Amino acid sequence: FVKPTLLVDVTSDMTIAREEVFGPVLSILQWDDEDEMIDIANGLDVGLTASIWTESLDTAMRLTGKIQAGYVWVNDSSDHYLGAPFGGMKSSGQGREECLEELLAYTEAKTVTIVQKNRS
Repeated sequence: FVKPTLLVDVTSDMTIAREEVFGPVLSILQWDDEDEMIDIANGLDVGLTASIWTESLDTAMRLTGKIQAGYVWVNDSSDHYLGAPFGGMKSSGQGREECLEELLAYTEAKTVTIVQKNRS
């Protein structure tokens, strides 16, 4: 059992900031420059989820479009809504789960066109 843990003063070169943690652990990285923060987040080999905390809707919309993660929360970090695609980018996950996209992954589209010469 791991107790919920909050790690502060985490820097981008620390292992805890660069690898996925599957447990009740939250690492907090502070930043001053938005582009630098995006570069750090997108420089990871994994991209399962991300959580952005801001009071600005403009900031939220801008950052969610830039961050390479399969599921991005704004001002939250764990709620998952049934039917919403879940799965990561890069080395995280194996496609999308819990949604139509998961079912479509098991299908292959095929188009067949037949032209008959004698249409009687």
